[in-house]
Amino acid sequence: MQDTMEITTAVGCPNACTICPQERFVGRYGQSGGTRRLSAERFRLCLDKIPRHVRIDFSGFTEPWSNPECTDMVLHAHAAGFHLAAFTTCVGMNESDVERIRSVPFVAFVVHLPDSESVMPFPRVRNYKAVLKAVSASNLSNLAFMAMGMPHPDLQGLVPGDVSGCIRSGRAGNVTGSRPVRKAGPIRCIPSPNLRRNVLLPNGDVVLCCHDYSLENVLGNLLVCDYEDLFNGPTYKDILARQARETAGGILCRRCDWSGSPLKARSVWIREVFKESLQPIRQYAKRIYHSLPCPVKKSDRRRA
Repeated sequence: MQDTMEITTAVGCPNACTICPQERFVGRYGQSGGTRRLSAERFRLCLDKIPRHVRIDFSGFTEPWSNPECTDMVLHAHAAGFHLAAFTTCVGMNESDVERIRSVPFVAFVVHLPDSESVMPFPRVRNYKAVLKAVSASNLSNLAFMAMGMPHPDLQGLVPGDVSGCIRSGRAGNVTGSRPVRKAGPIRCIPSPNLRRNVLLPNGDVVLCCHDYSLENVLGNLLVCDYEDLFNGPTYKDILARQARETAGGILCRRCDWSGSPLKARSVWIREVFKESLQPIRQYAKRIYHSLPCPVKKSDRRRA
């Protein structure tokens, strides 16, 4: 539930997942213009504008490691003192990348696996299995695997532990064929009532959220403005007005699965913040539990 900035390292994803409106994103970005790949230097310039309490997520609108400088950006953000997360398919990554980031204390490192129905097609990359094996053996902090359904059968034996499922999203109506329910009346964003879960694009633009594939709501550009300016400008104020009053105009939040009435948004937000505040206590208790000596069973005592 914390403030985040998702990093879109490149324009155009190599994975062709059927649940991702890439064509819409690429087309709209082409209209706005600018570089199609975020350079490490431009990333540093933008990162200098972002407060340290904001979590940096390597995800955004494309596979982060489709940009060969992604690992350099991860290491720079870590050295700068940010909390980091990564949501990746590992496509574009190589084994040396895994070795370089293995000591980074990620808040979450989630690997999206290909599935048996080809919602995410099996990558046609030579080193994919080798990289996946390296990630599985890397002891990356908070490593998890997910798939849109059953994992692809060719992954058998490569991924240890459980693979979680994922609820499919229409991305606020941006996914072709999705039929979102339009929400009436005053609404708020449930994950971020203050709308501070944003996405940085390679040209420095910052858009509202990870559902804004059509780039309808550009809050500003971090190459020319400060972080707080994003939330004091006319676009941000207009979004709040459109959430509050339907007569103020349309907004993608009314088509989003993660919006609701102000009362619902507030109650869910409080619940999730409370759950997140308990996580360090749970992790500490888990470490204590695993450090305790294994109790001897009664049957073992009798044999002794």
